[in-house]
Amino acid sequence: MARVSLRNMNKFFRLTVLVAALLGLGDVNMSRAASIDDSAPPKSGEVLNFALLDHRGRMHELRRIGGKAVVVFFTANECPIARQSASKLRKLREAFSERGVSVFMVNSSLADDRKSISQEMSELGAWHLPVLKDDTQGVARHLGVKRTGETMAISTKDWTIFYRGAIDDQMVEGAQKPQPTERYLENALNDFLDTKPVRLAKTVPRGCVIQFDGGEGPDLAPVSYAKDAAPVLQRKCVQCHSAGNIGSWAMNSHQKVKGMAAMIEEVLLARRMPPWNADPAIGKFSNDASLSVTEAQTLLRWVHQG
Repeated sequence: MARVSLRNMNKFFRLTVLVAALLGLGDVNMSRAASIDDSAPPKSGEVLNFALLDHRGRMHELRRIGGKAVVVFFTANECPIARQSASKLRKLREAFSERGVSVFMVNSSLADDRKSISQEMSELGAWHLPVLKDDTQGVARHLGVKRTGETMAISTKDWTIFYRGAIDDQMVEGAQKPQPTERYLENALNDFLDTKPVRLAKTVPRGCVIQFDGGEGPDLAPVSYAKDAAPVLQRKCVQCHSAGNIGSWAMNSHQKVKGMAAMIEEVLLARRMPPWNADPAIGKFSNDASLSVTEAQTLLRWVHQG
């Protein structure tokens, strides 16, 4: 039997992993409560696919969720509005699951991890409600989320947002009503599922400010391509994305990488690249090709600064 060199075996393994990945394409400060916002329509562009682990270690990929609609609610540990919303979301999940609606919470807080999120959800009696950990804050940045309490209802038909804002109007200036008088999210879901125009497509959520790594918007700390982004690409990407290797394009110039920046964001959010799906909470593996949270944040911040 012919002997196979370790180098050739490693090359074959890397190729197999990449093909498998490609086949899988398919500080918190309280503020005022929600109020109606008529200034602009909801963000109507297509929501990029994303994949996140929940607090129980289960992976959820947006484009692989069945049904008719997906609800995502942005949360953070110890945020009063988020804590008070957990039971409402649990009840909505129970009420609408048979009608094809999936409900998730997304935690983009730098201060929280899966262990502390699990503890918080247990305290709230909502442990079975999935809380997706947005470690890199890439999902929050992509969707333009500034505060907890922001809810989005996404159509699985075209992956656009048909409602964005608060769950209801219970939270008011400096206080709260005994009961809500307007159930914005519930109304929007009923309208959408009944194929009626959504009566109110956007409201203003008032929750806890999300602190972003490196700032956000005009305050985003500059990321140098040469000093910050390029070294990450060199360590984790160029081995495959270079002339003659198995990457679909070569990262051979700043101009080339800049031209593919939107695609870089897309594959990072969906965890398609680098091709590595092991849960980092399990431990460190040999030949780990994944990006660290810091590395992924660096690349996403570079993309967003334009």
